[in-house]
Amino acid sequence: MRKPSEVSRSAVKIAGLALSLILLAAPGARPATAVVIDSGDGAGNTSAPADDPGWSNVGTLGKTTGVYLGDRWVLTAGHSGGRELRLGGRLFQAVQGKIRHGIATAAGTEADLQLFQLRESPELPRLRLASSAPRAETQVVMIGSGLDRSPSRAGWSRTWAIVPLGRAWYTGYKAGPGRAMRWGTNRIGATGLLARTGKRVSRAFATVFDGGLPTPHEAQATAGDSGGAVFAKNGDGEWEVVGIMINASLHQNQPSNLTVYGNASYAAEIHAYREQIERTLASSPDHDGDGILDVGDNCTRVRNPDQADADRDGTGDLCEEPEGGKGGAPRAGDERSRR
Repeated sequence: MRKPSEVSRSAVKIAGLALSLILLAAPGARPATAVVIDSGDGAGNTSAPADDPGWSNVGTLGKTTGVYLGDRWVLTAGHSGGRELRLGGRLFQAVQGKIRHGIATAAGTEADLQLFQLRESPELPRLRLASSAPRAETQVVMIGSGLDRSPSRAGWSRTWAIVPLGRAWYTGYKAGPGRAMRWGTNRIGATGLLARTGKRVSRAFATVFDGGLPTPHEAQATAGDSGGAVFAKNGDGEWEVVGIMINASLHQNQPSNLTVYGNASYAAEIHAYREQIERTLASSPDHDGDGILDVGDNCTRVRNPDQADADRDGTGDLCEEPEGGKGGAPRAGDERSRR
């Protein structure tokens, strides 16, 4: 029998359907958190790679990760709960009101994805979204914010007792005390899987954490990476977002503070949800640029981020007619009919 540390992504590709069923039922599946890398002491890759796929567009969202798509829109995992996205040391607040826009895998079945819009623009370029299904063996760059790892490998027996590396059944790393935004690499294994996170079910692909550095900075999703981006190049050599990290699977009885060879990361396939994402981005404008989407703005033609409405009639004070008696501020006409 092969050790779990010897199971490669090729096995995942061959057993794609079996893995999807394991993930749906396995008690060892966990929400994805931070990117652990196998190269060096694991502390590197905390700044943009030379061939940058979109490092500056990925930020921390509470204890998880979010991806800035452009036009003030953020895409993240559906189970992420943060309301503030930190990008490059700056903190950006979400808009007021209904800020979460869910995405569905099928009627009545939510995917583990959500969109929300920021009050102000980070002034970053818009990211490309994959328009076709990812191909197995495609090399990807994974970016997420999560826990560091121990600087050296450790070994465990079948019952997860610590043993010398030469006698280990499982090999990998313990979680470290710190946390950082980090990028790593891997290759896509199985595609078209169905990955469950709580009640949410997502169309997903898998990557497997293999030993021996089959990619330059072999990576695995761990605590904090949920909502992180997976990038790949398209046929024209342009970087695209092909996935959003949503969860990871562990070996049977594996302690949650370990990252072990043979673990898998799962990412929602963006191409399967691109139409819904683009439709949401196009259908929820903020014409006056006050950080409140038109759908929830009480005054869509004049900036009023405070949403002041003294008479509580649903029309913002700055959009009331002058005869309404609400002061001498410039008016924008009767918003009751135009809002």
